[in-house]
Amino acid sequence: MQFVESGKFFVARLIDKAGVDRESHCALNSTCKKYDDNYRLTIDYFDGSLNVSDSKMLVESVGKYFDENGVLCYKRFCADLKKIYDSLRLQTRKQQ
Repeated sequence: MQFVESGKFFVARLIDKAGVDRESHCALNSTCKKYDDNYRLTIDYFDGSLNVSDSKMLVESVGKYFDENGVLCYKRFCADLKKIYDSLRLQTRKQQ
C-alpha cells in the first residue's frame, strides 16, 4: 500500500528499459476550487539520469474538457497533458 497526498491522482515510476539510467518519477496533482471555473493540473517530474526535478502547471476552464452532456472529452484532456509533459521533460533536459 502506498499513501498518496490529497489531490494527487497519478504517481508513476518511469524505468529505463536498458537498465542503465536511474528511474524517473512523475506525479499528477489536480485542484479545482468550489464555484471556480478554472481547473489546475500540476505535473511534478524527476529525471533520475540527470538528478533534476521540475514542475509545471496548466490552468484551463473546466468547460474545455467537458461537453454539454457533462462527458469528459478525453482527447482534449490527453492532448494538453501530453503537451505540458513533453515541454517539462524537454525543460529538465535543458537544465543539464
